[in-house]
Amino acid sequence: MAAYEKVKNSDDDVRSSKVPKFDVEKPEHWEQVFSIHLMSRGRAHLGFQLEPKQLQAGSAAEKAKRLEEIETWKVRRDKAYSLIHEAVAEIPAALEIATIYHREVELAKNKAEERNDLEINEGEEMFDEEMRTPFVPIIVEEHSARELKNRLVEHFKGGEEASLRQATNDFNDFSMKSDKTGKEGAVRLQKYIQELSKFNEPPTEAAKKDRLIQGVKQNKALKFLAVQLTMEARRSDFEGMIQMVKDYDKAVEEVMGTTEVNAVGDTSRREKKCKFKGCKRPFSHTTKECRYKKAANKSKQSQQSSSSSMDESQRQRPGNACYTGCNYCHAKDHFGYE
Repeated sequence: MAAYEKVKNSDDDVRSSKVPKFDVEKPEHWEQVFSIHLMSRGRAHLGFQLEPKQLQAGSAAEKAKRLEEIETWKVRRDKAYSLIHEAVAEIPAALEIATIYHREVELAKNKAEERNDLEINEGEEMFDEEMRTPFVPIIVEEHSARELKNRLVEHFKGGEEASLRQATNDFNDFSMKSDKTGKEGAVRLQKYIQELSKFNEPPTEAAKKDRLIQGVKQNKALKFLAVQLTMEARRSDFEGMIQMVKDYDKAVEEVMGTTEVNAVGDTSRREKKCKFKGCKRPFSHTTKECRYKKAANKSKQSQQSSSSSMDESQRQRPGNACYTGCNYCHAKDHFGYE
C-alpha cells in the first residue's frame, strides 16, 4: 500500500498552487491546462482514465497488486473530481452543471443501495417463489471525474465563437432608438467595440464611424445630429464623434430644458410643463415638482412666520411707543384712515 499512501498524501507540498479556473469561453484550452496541473497533484490526471478491472485469474500476488492499482486509481479519480468542483466554484453556469451531475450520481447511488438492501432482506422468498434465480446486487456507480470533465467541455464547447458572433451582431444592430440620452447610446456602442476587441476582432475606424452615424439616423428625432456627424466624419476621428454625441445632451438641455434626445423634433415635448411664473426651466418638470416654486413658498412662509412672531408692542398702532402717528395730522391717538 506504499504507492496508495504516496498518492493520498501527495498534495502536502502543493496546497498553495492555484487550481486553474474553468473558462467558459475556452473550455478545451482549460481542459489541457487543468490536466497538466493535475500532474503535480499526485498524478491525479490519471484519474480520468477508465477504472482498472479486477483480475479473475492469476496468482494471489498479482491480484493483490491489481487491487492496490484500483485503490490508487480511485484516490486519483476522487482528487481530480474534487479539484474540478474547485475550478468551477466561481463560475455559476459551470457550477450548476457540476452540481446537477453530483446530485444525479448521489440519487442513483441511493436508489441502488436501497434496492440492494431490499433484495437482500427478501432474497430468500424471491428465490423460492418468484424469480428462481440467485440475487445479483446492482453495481453502485461512483462519481466520475472523466464524465464530469467531458460534460463541462461539451456543454461550453464553441462558446468563444458564440460570444464573438453575439458581439458582432450587437455591433451591427446598434441604433439609438431606445436610448433616452446621447451618452447612453455612445457608451453602449463603445461597450460593443470593447467586446469585439477581446476576441482580437476590433472594427476599423471607418466601420465604427459608419455604425455610429447609421445608429443615430435610425432615430428621426436626431436628424440634426446625424447631419452634423456625417459632416464631422470627414475631419474628425471616432473618439471625437463619440464626444460630440455625449455633448449633444448638454446642448439639448440648454435649448429645450430636457436631456432626452427625443426632445428635438417632438412638438409635444416643447410645451411648458411648469406654470410657475418664476421658473427658469419650465420644459423639464411639472409645476408640482418645480424647485423654484418651492423655494419661493418657503421664503414666503418664513416672512409670514417672522411677521406673526413680532411683539405687539413693536407694531405701528396707537398707544405703542414706536407709533409714528397719523399720516395726515401726526397725532398718535388714532390711525390715518379714522
